[in-house]
Amino acid sequence: MKVLIDTNILLDVILLREPHFELSKRVLQCCQSIVDGYIAVHTFSNMFYVLHETEDFSIEDSMQHQSSIACKLDYIVTRNVDDFEKATVPAVTPEEFLKLVHAEK
Repeated sequence: MKVLIDTNILLDVILLREPHFELSKRVLQCCQSIVDGYIAVHTFSNMFYVLHETEDFSIEDSMQHQSSIACKLDYIVTRNVDDFEKATVPAVTPEEFLKLVHAEK
């Protein structure tokens, strides 16, 4: 048997969410031995967002911001600089980025 495991099942186990923890844990245990369990690639970004949820950013912006922090990046290049006004990594427009790049040469 092949099954897709939804994000909420994984989060139930990771966050020890009651009353769902025990059944969700048993589902994952089945995937270790009895069935083939699959996780969609976007499940990881969904979990990342839920675990790092903030009111300051949309889901996409939150993932972009957290990725830029994790990778210790210098800038986020975007046309939507206002979306990142609370970011700890500076956001710049394409025009600003090109000026920075050419200024460093």
